Amino acid sequence: ELAPFFVRVNMVSPAHIEDSVDLYDTEKLPMKRAAKAEEVAQMVHLLLSPGGEYITGQNIEVAGGYLL
Repeated sequence: ELAPFFVRVNMVSPAHIEDSVDLYDTEKLPMKRAAKAEEVAQMVHLLLSPGGEYITGQNIEVAGGYLL
C-alpha cells in the first residue's frame, strides 16, 4: 500500500541473543549458539543501506534456523 510512496515496511525478528537475560540452552539451538547483537544490527543496516532499498513487506528472521 505504501510502496508507491517509497515507504518500505520491514521487520527484523531475532530469536535468541547471546546477551539475553533468559538465554535458552544454546546446545539445543540449531547452530549451537545464540545470535550476536551485531548480527542483528548488520541486518538492520542492510535494510537501511542502498542495497536494501528494494526490500519491503518482509519479516526477516535472524534466528539461526530456530524458527524453521
